[in-house]
Parts: sequence; structure tokens; C-alpha cells
Amino acid sequence: FDFTVSCLIKLYASCGDIRTARQVFDNSLQLKGFMFDISVYNTMISCYAWHGCGYEALELFQTLCTKGEFLPDKIIFISILNACSHALLPDKALECIKMMHDQFGIIPDVMHHTCVTDALGRAGRLAEAEAYIQTMTDRNEITWMSFLGACRLHGDLERGKKAAEQIFLLWPEKTSSYVLLGNLYASKGLFLERDSIRKAMEGSGLKKIPGMSWIYIDGRVHKFVVADETHPDSVRINEKIKELYECIKLAGFKPITSFVLKNVKEDMLEKELCGHSEKLAIAFGFLKTGMDLKSEEIVVYKNLRVCGDCHEA
Repeated sequence: FDFTVSCLIKLYASCGDIRTARQVFDNSLQLKGFMFDISVYNTMISCYAWHGCGYEALELFQTLCTKGEFLPDKIIFISILNACSHALLPDKALECIKMMHDQFGIIPDVMHHTCVTDALGRAGRLAEAEAYIQTMTDRNEITWMSFLGACRLHGDLERGKKAAEQIFLLWPEKTSSYVLLGNLYASKGLFLERDSIRKAMEGSGLKKIPGMSWIYIDGRVHKFVVADETHPDSVRINEKIKELYECIKLAGFKPITSFVLKNVKEDMLEKELCGHSEKLAIAFGFLKTGMDLKSEEIVVYKNLRVCGDCHEA
């Protein structure tokens, strides 16, 4: 029963429906007589982490601790630390890792410390994250990848280069480290350096996975890549994107042009942003479902991380 419940929770959360995932958890908890295995709690907390619902994850974790039926383990602490990271709650992450040792007698390992580093980095506290890494007796390529991602997010080139050097030593076949560093250079307008990184990546026999987004409508999967003009409705899609982009700018949104990774003129920056695959898929969703801006949701799937401008838009 517990395994089936965990699978259902993951299913709904993976499809973007965290509310139904929680309903499955609550309803099943009642059916079970309020006696779940710790793994089901861990599943729900980890799903909250995916969706950036840090406070909800912490509340459920507190419920688990208060009930006292079983003690939290190392795995559930990874989930709760991830939740703190994705919800930009670095201080809560620091509290949790201290509680882990002081209250429950669990010695944090490299994954727990990496989660704390990630929480500090995502929140823009890069100096603290770097100092925290130096205190770790064991650090691995995931630690440095997390830190490099934070440097890319907040535009810290010098720290990003240091992180990339460590990754190239520990994990030379990791394509995303080259991509992140190259994008960091491009965001600073250093396109020659970006091109040099790409050549080094290609010289190592590595290839960048092309980003794509897809949406499921009327029994069909519609796939988009950046600046995609192959879709039969591409003209209407681009018109819809312009309409939506103007609406959100009127509402106060400011395009984040640092996510344009091409050497283009100033007046072309927004056009480049509007060609991202996420926006193409969303615009197509509006066109085909007849939704307006007040409707509930359009579900778009991606194979890579969403760019910052698309996320904020």
C-alpha cells in the first residue's frame, strides 16, 4: 500500500499537480489509520522540494518529528534540505543540518553538505557558500556543479571559473559544466571566451544536448526547440508570444537580457528571448486551449533547466 501511494504522489507531482499529490497523501493517510512508513513522508517532502514549496515541506517534516512514531533518517534530511534550497531558505537549511547532528545524532555526509551549499548559492550568498565548501572534509563533483550553477545564476564569473576548474579535474566528461561556464562568459559579453570553452568541449568529444520543450494537447505531443519555425502554427505562435510578452511587461516584468547568449544588437535581445522553446510551447497552449491569462495552468515539459527569463516571465 505504501509503495503504491508513493508512486501516485510522484506521478501527480511529476505532472506539475502538487495539490493532488498532497490529496493522495492525506486521503491515503486516513485510510491507513494515520500510520505511514517514513518513505511515504520522504516522497511527499521530496515532491514539495521539486516545486519549491519549502514551508510546506518543513511543516510536514515537523509533523513527522512531533508524532514521534519513527525518527528521521539520512534520506529524509536530504529531501528537506533540498526543499530549503529550492525555496530559497538558506537559514532553514543551516538550522536543519545542525538539528540533524545535535537532535538526532546523524552525521551529515557530502550530499547533505552539498544541499546546504546549494541553498546558500541559490540565495545569492556565494561567499558563504564558498566558505562552507572549504569547511567540508569531503567534497565531490556534485558539490562543485551546484556551486557553478549558483555562480551562473548570479553572474559571479571569478568564482564560477574556480568551480569549473575543479569539475574539469573530477568530472571531465560532464558536458553541462562546459555549457554553464560558457553561458557565464556569454552573459558577461565575453563571447570569444565562450567560444573557446565550446571548442574545448567539442575537442573532448562532448556534445551539448539541445534544449527542447513539449506540450500534450488533443492526444498529441507538440515539441519545440529554440527559434522553432517548423510547427504548422508557428506564425500564430510568434504573434501570441508577442502579445503575452507585452502583457507581462505592462504588469511590471522586466526582460532578463543576460540570458541572451548570442552576440546580438540591443534591439534584438527581446526577440531572442521570445524564441525560447518554453515560450513557444506556452503560447501554443494558449492558442489551442483558448485559455486566457486568468485560467489555471498550462503544463509544459522540458528536458533541461528552464532559463531564468522564461521562469520569471
